[in-house]
This record gives sequence, structure tokens and C-alpha cells, in this order.
Amino acid sequence: MSAAVFSANQLAGGRPSAPTTYIDISLTGPTSYATGGITGAAALLQAAAIAAGYKVVFTKANIMGILPIDMKGYQVNYDKSSDALLFFYGNNDSSDGPMVEVANAAPLDSVTVRFSLVVD
Repeated sequence: MSAAVFSANQLAGGRPSAPTTYIDISLTGPTSYATGGITGAAALLQAAAIAAGYKVVFTKANIMGILPIDMKGYQVNYDKSSDALLFFYGNNDSSDGPMVEVANAAPLDSVTVRFSLVVD
């Protein structure tokens, strides 16, 4: 599994002293997805931003959410309470709802999703 940053943009918005930052991420999934998601997500994404040369400092407390860019049929959500990236797929089965978490041990290493991480 790997994460890479391909751009970062800041918008001052209503708080110029604490701008909102949009960090565009390219994330290749793990060879064996664990139920509950990819843990330690804030550190993984922070390391990717630093490796790309962006001086954006954040922790899980600063992560506001994820905006999809190219999700390859998946939905990736950030769970702040467990600091994890969760992968979901569409499943219009009335017994479990429209979105289901990817199964435990599912291989996602051939899937690369792109999203914008929103931090304040």
C-alpha cells in the first residue's frame, strides 16, 4: 500500500489565520484489506505530504473529510474516531443498505483511488 500527494492548495476562507487546505492524494490499496480500514491514516497521509515537499502539518483532529476525485467504483471514508480510511462498495441489497465495507482480506493493491483530503 502506498500514498502519494500530487497537489496541495490552501483557501483562506473565513479564517485567514487558519486556512483550509485541500491535499490531493493518490492511494493504492493494501494487498489484504483489514475490516475496520487502513489504520494510522493521519500519519500515513502526513508522511505522503511531507515526502512530496508540502509543509502541511495536521493530525487526525484537523482532518475534516475526503472529497472524491477518482474512486474507481469505491467510496473511501475517513473515520476520525479510529483514524482509519474505510473502503466501501455499492451493494443495493435491502438487507444491508446501499454501501458495504470491503470484505476482510480483500486484495486492493490493484486499486488506486484519488481524493482530496480536507484539513484545517
